[in-house]
Amino acid sequence: MTDMATTPAHRFTVGGALGFGFAVLRTRPGAVAFLLVLQAVVFAALMAVQYGLMGRMAREGLMLAEAGDMVEALALNMRLSGFSSLFSVISAPLWLWLEAVWLVLFMSGRFTLWPGWGNLGRMTLGFIVIFGVYFAALIVLVIVMTTSLVGVALVQESGGDPAGIGVIALVLGLILFGLMLAGLALFTALPAHAVTGRFDIGQAVSTAWRHLVGVCIAWLVFFLVYLLAMAVVYGVYTVNVMDEVLAMMETISTRTEDPFIMMRLYAETLPTDQDLPWMGLTSASVMLIMGVIMLMGRGVSAKLALAIPAPSDKAD
Repeated sequence: MTDMATTPAHRFTVGGALGFGFAVLRTRPGAVAFLLVLQAVVFAALMAVQYGLMGRMAREGLMLAEAGDMVEALALNMRLSGFSSLFSVISAPLWLWLEAVWLVLFMSGRFTLWPGWGNLGRMTLGFIVIFGVYFAALIVLVIVMTTSLVGVALVQESGGDPAGIGVIALVLGLILFGLMLAGLALFTALPAHAVTGRFDIGQAVSTAWRHLVGVCIAWLVFFLVYLLAMAVVYGVYTVNVMDEVLAMMETISTRTEDPFIMMRLYAETLPTDQDLPWMGLTSASVMLIMGVIMLMGRGVSAKLALAIPAPSDKAD
């Protein structure tokens, strides 16, 4: 197969970016299928381990509480609260490795299960930059919207018409959302660019700037498709467990003073050991579907990264 990173005319277009992942699927169907299945299996295994352990801890904690050992029960309740975050941190290197494997395939057409420490490190740094931009923009958005809501409340309390401030807050929110999207779009190419052996933030940003409108449109389309797929997939799942969801909502509303409320919810809703195989199969199926959708998102990053001029091109 011809190396995708050296093929000519890597112009960034919205259609080309959104369809790039499916172009990789056509040229390397075996590799893409393998990674989709691997991703689904990893996701299902992590879900089974995480929720299986959390369910077991919750049921053990309730048994301790019912037996009168409140100190141990409260200690276990605290550990349970932080377990999900801790598990996410522990599993992050696994997801970073898998993402690097995907991006090497997208950028070079080469399938390997070991992308190299350099590629992993640069890609991780790229994601850190993106998340830093995202959280900084999100903080500004929250501050502006909170200030606007306080202003609306004060005007309403003083007998004035809060409609004007409400409109201003809405406009400011939309502007800030657009700026946040544009800020993220500027760094879109960094993760894919990182697995080429280079990490030129200036070139990545300047290339994104030249295609800023197209990159923003591509991401908006991707997010809409992704959210629609999520709504359909999880909507079907929610319908099947509607009784459990309603029971959970009733528990929350009627036991507001219960210190073990979250533990009770986990004990009632998380799978038992007998349910874990079914949960793993369901999780794997969901990830297979969402993994196909995620090909579009990786395609946007990879297509923009391929449009970054090589050092030889800049020299010319």
